[in-house]
Amino acid sequence: MNFTVYKSSAGSGKTFTLVKEYLKIALGDEENPPVKYRHILAVTFTNKAAAEMKERILKALAELSEGKAGSKLAQLLSDEMQLAPALLTARAGRLLKAILHHYGDFAVGTIDSFVHRIVRTFAFDLQLPVNFEIETDSEMLLREAVDLLITRIGTDDKLTEFLVQFAESKADDERNWHIEYELLQNAKHLLGEDGFNRAERLQHLSLDDFSGYRDTLKTETERFAQEVTAIAQGALKAIQGIDHSAFYQGNKGVKNWLEEIVSGEIAKAGKPGAYVTAAFEQDKRYAQKASAEIKDQVDRAWPYLEKTWNDLRQLSKKSFGKFTLYSLLLRNIHALAVLSEIEKQLVQYKAENNVLHISEFNRLIAGIVLSEPVPFIYERLGERYQHYLLDEFQDTSALQWQNLLPLIDNALSENRFTMLVGDGKQAIYRWRGGEVEQFAQLPQVKGQHENPFVADRAENLQRHYKAEKLARNFRSKAEIVQFNNDFFEILSKQLETEHQLIYEDTAQEYNPANTGGYVHLELIEADRKQEKEMHVNRSCALIEELAGDGFRYNEIAILTRTNREGSLIASALMEKGIPVVSSESLLLKNSPKVNFLVALLRYLETSRDDIARVSVVRFLVDAGKLPGTLHERLMELREEDKKGLPGLLERNGFPFSAYFLSKLPLYQRCQELLRLFGIGQDPDPYLLYFLDEVLQYATGRNNNPSDFLTWWNEKRDKASVVMPEGMNAVNIMTIHKAKGLEFPAVIIPFCKWSLKPGKSQLWLELHEDALPGLESALVPASADLLETEYGPAYAEESSRTLLDNLNLLYVALTRPEKRLYVLTGKGSSKGTLNSVSDLFGQFFREKQISFSGTGFYAVGKTEPHRPAEQEESVTLVPDHFGNEDWTGRISIRSNSGAAWAEMEAGNDRQVLLNTLLLRAKTEDDLKPVLAQMMQEGLLSQAEEKQLLQQAGQLIRVPLLAPCFDAKNEIRTGSEILLPDGSFFRPDRVADDGKEIHLAGYGDAGDEMLTEELKKYTATLKEMSGRPVTAMIIDTASLMVEEVL
Repeated sequence: MNFTVYKSSAGSGKTFTLVKEYLKIALGDEENPPVKYRHILAVTFTNKAAAEMKERILKALAELSEGKAGSKLAQLLSDEMQLAPALLTARAGRLLKAILHHYGDFAVGTIDSFVHRIVRTFAFDLQLPVNFEIETDSEMLLREAVDLLITRIGTDDKLTEFLVQFAESKADDERNWHIEYELLQNAKHLLGEDGFNRAERLQHLSLDDFSGYRDTLKTETERFAQEVTAIAQGALKAIQGIDHSAFYQGNKGVKNWLEEIVSGEIAKAGKPGAYVTAAFEQDKRYAQKASAEIKDQVDRAWPYLEKTWNDLRQLSKKSFGKFTLYSLLLRNIHALAVLSEIEKQLVQYKAENNVLHISEFNRLIAGIVLSEPVPFIYERLGERYQHYLLDEFQDTSALQWQNLLPLIDNALSENRFTMLVGDGKQAIYRWRGGEVEQFAQLPQVKGQHENPFVADRAENLQRHYKAEKLARNFRSKAEIVQFNNDFFEILSKQLETEHQLIYEDTAQEYNPANTGGYVHLELIEADRKQEKEMHVNRSCALIEELAGDGFRYNEIAILTRTNREGSLIASALMEKGIPVVSSESLLLKNSPKVNFLVALLRYLETSRDDIARVSVVRFLVDAGKLPGTLHERLMELREEDKKGLPGLLERNGFPFSAYFLSKLPLYQRCQELLRLFGIGQDPDPYLLYFLDEVLQYATGRNNNPSDFLTWWNEKRDKASVVMPEGMNAVNIMTIHKAKGLEFPAVIIPFCKWSLKPGKSQLWLELHEDALPGLESALVPASADLLETEYGPAYAEESSRTLLDNLNLLYVALTRPEKRLYVLTGKGSSKGTLNSVSDLFGQFFREKQISFSGTGFYAVGKTEPHRPAEQEESVTLVPDHFGNEDWTGRISIRSNSGAAWAEMEAGNDRQVLLNTLLLRAKTEDDLKPVLAQMMQEGLLSQAEEKQLLQQAGQLIRVPLLAPCFDAKNEIRTGSEILLPDGSFFRPDRVADDGKEIHLAGYGDAGDEMLTEELKKYTATLKEMSGRPVTAMIIDTASLMVEEVL
């Protein structure tokens, strides 16, 4: 079998191909019930993608099982598998039933969930603590570490000193003054694979060590600054009487340069401007209009100035790179020291609380995978899974790929099917650890020359490697595909050679007859404030234009680089009465009712919280529940003799008892507040989702309102309403969220973002002689690094940033089916690439496109649109929010009557009989088990007698009797591992020493259960070497039937 790598492009049927290949393996199963699907592992990047793949597979099976004629997938499967349509239909039906009955064996999921299962299974072997907890909330973990760090302020003098200096450095950079926020942002460097590895190298360093580094950096930078300043001061004395205007370029010339150095701009010594360089290198000494007398003065001073120039150039050549590096390190030394301490606190917190972050899974497994030829943790998985399908490979991290390699290697060695699918042009998750270069370099593997085990696996990949290309675009109209082909063919040439491989053969095929598309590129030029307004207004106008051409609102998407830009447009559209679905508009914090409820909770915790009190009064006045104006009610609130907020509320018909409310559990407190103020009687999705958050917190964490409010303050920017699909509203989302989606019409405003490195800091691997003992460091991501020996690190980051942004633009421009509108700015006329506007400018120059005063460039023409028929979405909206006072209407009682009545109504009394037989190992256990069931409120005395009689009747059946005989060894619900790596859990197994008796509960006519019991019988015979009798216990008919 081949190691097949599909290189796809946008709209080329990637998911369709994955589903087809999955079904080719699973439907190749001749067994009944089918089992091959249990040996397939399909892995993708996100939960959403995994859910979509599962849905597509199940939907495809449902259609195939119905034998629908004309299905493209059915035709392909029939041809490639050489199966008759009738046989394909029959197998699809059996496979669908098997998957639905054994859904846990349907292995389609994310890489993280797969690795999680491995870690859970081999926790002991990986030397993990017993019952460790998995934490997926990265920010929560970091916040705990930061909180632990802050508790040391005032008691740890050295840490306090560094934190103060850290805060001062952020203030100098005009960053957030909130110390916790900045510490948390700094701590995020610990989460990525690269950041964790670098920070781990700092663990051995103490704050005293960092103090020593700081002193060294300060001393060395000051020494260079003093030398440079002394040289410049000497030169200034030599030209003291000569005005700036005497020199070439006047105030931009030599004298000004020397003054800048003396004033503290030391970097100017190593980076003189073009005019200063020309003055000395091209002997341009004086201003064009300088008099002969002035020229004579300059000429007399020039030898000294030339010596100054040469001295500064020589000193800079020797030490400027080191000075620049040390200056950057000094700017960040406090942040680095604090990061090291946060990392130590994080390790301590995880150890004390038995917590493991999900990002650590891959590191744990990699430690074994990279040190063993056949990793023991994969021995069982190699039996369980035989075929591997990997999706979205361009977003896979280096560690994730290293961990999957042994499985791929094993599958290829056993001639099993493996495939990868990816599109390097859509790699937009580098910030999550994705490494697109490893996809472009396949079948070569990163690190194969450094590790013999990786080298062996890479060699196996190369032997079986087969590249396939999904070249045809099935999504977009011909005009849009051709525009993107031209655009990215030109712009990809701006990438580094290594990255140009990703855009190799980027042109997509398409049906030339599939016309009717339209591309509209528009330049918007204005000052910053007006420019924002113009982008917003133009976007609104385009939506109205599209609606006039027949597009439904939900067929239109606005894609932005940031949520803030999307929020601007969402607000403008809502003002015009145009329905919108956006992440910002759906946030719970934007609901006045939710904010009112939160304000009440805050007030109950701290009655002196003025913001909470004002918020409560404002809402009630705006809702018409308090008379008068807001000013009048606030003035009344200030009058001390009127008992503050409770008094104000009571006088207006709201019996607000802070004492009573404070005694209620968190969720009930919220319900009572809503009932008290008559809010939520009409259904409100924001309130319902907020109450879900409250309930989830109360049941999953604790019932402490103060803790909840702290948690909500952190959660409020993410918690949102989940809207049903099919709403007729304009979709507004970031480009990242739009990946994988498609829309008939797409508008991309603000398409002019920066192409410069977005990271504020960059990790450097320091050489030993830089600062002995400091192996790695975070420095500002500045172009100043180009002046140092670490310039290649900055150049690489710049190159990868350009690729990131080109990929982001590719994702955006390939979402539309029929219409694409791009609002950008005028690009640089110099040909430099600093923004996306410059990319469009480069494209226009290459294509020799002139706007001729129109302000836009268009391809194709607009045509009236006929909306696709959409299934009418059924939305169930409650007409009443049930929030009445229940305390006087509910009392505690036994639930046996209700449970029994429900079962009788459904003619399902067998559930209780099944429960009894499962719990009882022997006949002697029947009465104790029934007594326990009565204590749990499931039975009455009369019902107990009936169940005892029915159970006794079944147990006395000769075939079943050995299964309840106390002399035999009896197991109920125990798992048995099968040779293929799967498990089965029989309801009851009894061993009398001579024969094994196997029993399962169910319908005697269930063919699937019968087949399973036959399979398990064969397995037990092989395991024990003794005869096995299998039977089905049918509690509905009170019969026992042997499986032959």
